[in-house]
Amino acid sequence: MDINLSLKIRRSRWVLGYLLLLHVLMLWTLWHLDISNLITIIACSLLCVSLWYQLKRYQWLDGASAVVEINYQMADHNTDAEWILEYADGQLLRPYQLLSSVVLADMVIIRFRRRFPTRWWARYETVLILANCVEQNAFRQLRVMLRSVTTNDVE
Repeated sequence: MDINLSLKIRRSRWVLGYLLLLHVLMLWTLWHLDISNLITIIACSLLCVSLWYQLKRYQWLDGASAVVEINYQMADHNTDAEWILEYADGQLLRPYQLLSSVVLADMVIIRFRRRFPTRWWARYETVLILANCVEQNAFRQLRVMLRSVTTNDVE
């Protein structure tokens, strides 16, 4: 018996609201601090770059770094499960190893480690999945599976 799970990740308005609220609040705070204008401008520019990066990562802007699909495959006889991540540019990266996960009612955070990294900075991937950006039955299956699976604590 094979265990397979495929999760297509769409945009989440909750993430968009959180990102905008957080970045606007930080910009407002920086602007009202009593610090040099040069430091304020540099910090505000860095926050704008941060917002741009996060909007690309969570599919609100076109970007290749957004994870759009997660696949889990495990044969009954095989003890190692295979996690496959598909990115917005169509690139499939495999295999990933599950390091840890946080499972809440409306949110799942999964941390993966690439088994065979091509670059040192591409070793780890953290994926945030909210209930409003995936199909509900698949989200429920993912939550149940992550609660029952043992993780590999490898650093």
